[in-house]
Amino acid sequence: MATSESLTFSRLPAEIRLMIWEAALPDPIGKPLFFWRRAPWRPAAARNSMGGDYDLIHPDDMGHFKIEIPLLQVNKEAERVAKEWIQRQLPPLTRLRTNQTAASRRFNAGRDVVFCTDNQFPDFVAEVENLYRVMGSPDARKYIKKENLIRTVALPQQILEDHPDKLQQIFRGGIQAWCHDLYIIVDAPADLRQIEPGSGEQWDWQVPQRWELEVLEDLPRAWWIGNRSRGGKWLTGCFGRPGSCPRHPRRRRRPHRSSSSSSVDAYERAENLLDRIVRNAFPQDHFKGWLRSVGLVIFDIYFARVVKK
Repeated sequence: MATSESLTFSRLPAEIRLMIWEAALPDPIGKPLFFWRRAPWRPAAARNSMGGDYDLIHPDDMGHFKIEIPLLQVNKEAERVAKEWIQRQLPPLTRLRTNQTAASRRFNAGRDVVFCTDNQFPDFVAEVENLYRVMGSPDARKYIKKENLIRTVALPQQILEDHPDKLQQIFRGGIQAWCHDLYIIVDAPADLRQIEPGSGEQWDWQVPQRWELEVLEDLPRAWWIGNRSRGGKWLTGCFGRPGSCPRHPRRRRRPHRSSSSSSVDAYERAENLLDRIVRNAFPQDHFKGWLRSVGLVIFDIYFARVVKK
């Protein structure tokens, strides 16, 4: 029955309003993809601090991650809920002054994932070679700040399979010495692989869309463990969830015969690629000085897929 005074949103109980605001927030940010690129705009002083004549990649080259949060401009109550959500994300986001409904943050070299598109892959391989030269020199610590080394990289599975010579360059070039996690992306979408990550002149380039990783736990994985005294050792198999202890790997768990042919093919394809990777010996003597300064090194390889959020 109609009443003379209709129910308005502001008259709802506070706990109901908060539930509605929370439901309108974006999903929590997991592992958003940034994109490999090299920005030539950096001054000479910054270039010299990252490898001298080699001009090593710098975290600022990867641009910013941005996300739209419309609640920021609804009302004060919704804005407070949105601000609390922003601060809960790790690392926290910063509200943009130029766009009052968005927040962003810079690339974090220690935790964020860098995806290498097809066009940027040659530059990535060249960076591995540059780091090989710089990290093997007596002056490595003079030129390299550990906090600026990119620790997590994602590469399309197809590009590694199609370029065995580049795969050999990457692993014989000692990527394990500086990268902590390598995600090999299964069936990377063509539109993702073809993204052009902004011209180098765009210092504030924003990641165009939110892509995130999902680890494929039914595919094999690999670890490389090394230190200055004992050299390095590869371990392969099915190890359970990311972050589980690499010292106690489980045996490889192949798909059951009753599994779909696509599951079996995906497993065998991943297994074959890992077999090719682990044949490449780590240049232990070349990195001896660097390993002396960092101690134990653990390098993980996962297979994953990307999803749009």
